[in-house]
Amino acid sequence: MSLERDLQQIIDESLFEIGCPGIIARIETDTFSWNGISGTLDFADIDRGFYICSLSKTYTAIAILKFVEQGKLNLGNRLSDFFDEITPFQDVTIRQLLNHSSHIPDYVLFDDYLSQVNQSPQAPWSREVISKRARKAGFIDASDIASHYSNTGYMYLYQILEKISGKKFSEVIKDLIIDPLELRSTYVATEIDRERVLIPAHDPNFIEFDGDIRGQYHPDWCATGILVSNVREVCSLYRNLLEGAILTSSSMAEMLHGIETPFWMGSSKALSNGKLSNGLGIKICDEFPLGPFWGHGGDCPGYSVWAGYLDVSGGQSITSCILLNTIVGCPPAGLWIKLAERIVS
Repeated sequence: MSLERDLQQIIDESLFEIGCPGIIARIETDTFSWNGISGTLDFADIDRGFYICSLSKTYTAIAILKFVEQGKLNLGNRLSDFFDEITPFQDVTIRQLLNHSSHIPDYVLFDDYLSQVNQSPQAPWSREVISKRARKAGFIDASDIASHYSNTGYMYLYQILEKISGKKFSEVIKDLIIDPLELRSTYVATEIDRERVLIPAHDPNFIEFDGDIRGQYHPDWCATGILVSNVREVCSLYRNLLEGAILTSSSMAEMLHGIETPFWMGSSKALSNGKLSNGLGIKICDEFPLGPFWGHGGDCPGYSVWAGYLDVSGGQSITSCILLNTIVGCPPAGLWIKLAERIVS
């Protein structure tokens, strides 16, 4: 009971340190599972859905690698294999899109993207408009580091999955991931949550509904495709993936081959930190003090999330998902570190 009490104290204290309405945390080990709730949320929200933000990229990468296993794609395929008008990005490969080494500009960093999301949350830009603007801007100057995060690259992967399959992105993800893993509460979001079935989500930049984004934000503002899931099913996805139940060993080797990024998991000055690298749809921290970590973080209007799988020395593992029901500017990796350190201790 002392472990559960300590974990609860950590998220209660973090609620005020971070400055968010509510927190949900799900922790699983080989012998222990725990759900933590703090703030305005309660235990009825454990099984409620939320936008998993950029965690969705892991699902996209799994679908691409599934098509590679089926012989429908090759990681060396170029954008020109799928798009007629794609200059100057014609020689960018699928692998480069997956590990963010394409140097294609991130549409989220366009000067007017965030202001348009806030001003017109129900009217997302089309993928054609985003592609045209990205191609006009051209490649970013990435001479300083190999991998720079690009949502635009994952938008192209979304479109490639649809072109190859002849199906909607939502159907591809359902067929290849959701149904085989029996993820009953997971789906690709395609409409505004007008009935407000998702976990309450707050963003001070949204004027209507006291900043609750649910009845006004269209998920297609995330042109990469965005999924809804809950903390249990997010943990299930990462546990099954990292324990070899979804992809072949050769596909996992490709996915977990990382390239350098400019980001740290936790403060670069903290005692417990690690340099992240970008694999294929997954973040990798091979040198984290507690053991290797694989997962992803995400921010989108109303939510910040961090989830993944930690391989602790001694053959143990920790699978986790942490949700803040507001956007705070960065995923809650620091909170995850505190919880993981307490469990290992």
